[in-house]
Amino acid sequence: MDNPWHLRLCSCGRYFGRKMGQNTNCPMCDSTRSKKAKEYSDPISLAKAVSKANLPEAISKELMARETKKFHRKKENLDGGKHNLFISAMKRSTDQDGTLTMDSLVRELRSSGSDDVSAELLIGQGELEGKLIKTGRQSWKWL
Repeated sequence: MDNPWHLRLCSCGRYFGRKMGQNTNCPMCDSTRSKKAKEYSDPISLAKAVSKANLPEAISKELMARETKKFHRKKENLDGGKHNLFISAMKRSTDQDGTLTMDSLVRELRSSGSDDVSAELLIGQGELEGKLIKTGRQSWKWL
């Protein structure tokens, strides 16, 4: 079966959608002079196409720029938020003289439900970033 949903372009310059077999009067000017621009298999795809086709280019670019910024901000917050949770767990595992032990971090990660990262990975990352220095077999100090 052919795609039953049609994107149509009216002689007035507006796009609209119709199901195959329905009247082709433009909802803006009621003209019957329109031509099929594209076919879609479902009404949701058609609705998106109509919206996009009728959106002025300047506004479309502005919306795309906003959505891109919003996406990057959200991604940074998620990444930063998770990073901050791990740093907080590491800080809570540190004793009063500033020593972090592998055992204390493992206990803290278990109690906080942070099973998606290992204590070894966090400590190794801390060493790589220059935040921790090894002071013993299973202990580190914050720099």
